[in-house]
Amino acid sequence: LLPSSLRKVATRGGETFVKEYYYKVFDRSRHDLFHFYRDSSLVLWNGNLKSGSVSSLRDFFLQLPTTSHFTSSIDCQPIPASQPGCSSILVAVAGTVKYDEAQPRPFMQTFVLTQDTSKEDRPYYIAL
Repeated sequence: LLPSSLRKVATRGGETFVKEYYYKVFDRSRHDLFHFYRDSSLVLWNGNLKSGSVSSLRDFFLQLPTTSHFTSSIDCQPIPASQPGCSSILVAVAGTVKYDEAQPRPFMQTFVLTQDTSKEDRPYYIAL
């Protein structure tokens, strides 16, 4: 069993990432979305694996239609560190997304946020 303090930190970090950063950038300034990823990151989009350099992910995201995300549920769980000082957070998000002028559709997205000890200004990135 993980300590409740670790769960609270994971919840606070994951919820802040979702509510204050990721979907705001996705919907309003998608050209900056690549900052949440590293060259080692993997993106599974509608069953299709997207990987490679950060610039290839940026190009992929820029091709997507305009969106408006509305989150209704966020669940965050700590992933015990496989290496000392390098923890991760599993974040599951559910809600609705509106593409261009279409009707809102349900969506579900799962992230694994991993610590990047080399970046003090952005200590976590999306690994998966």
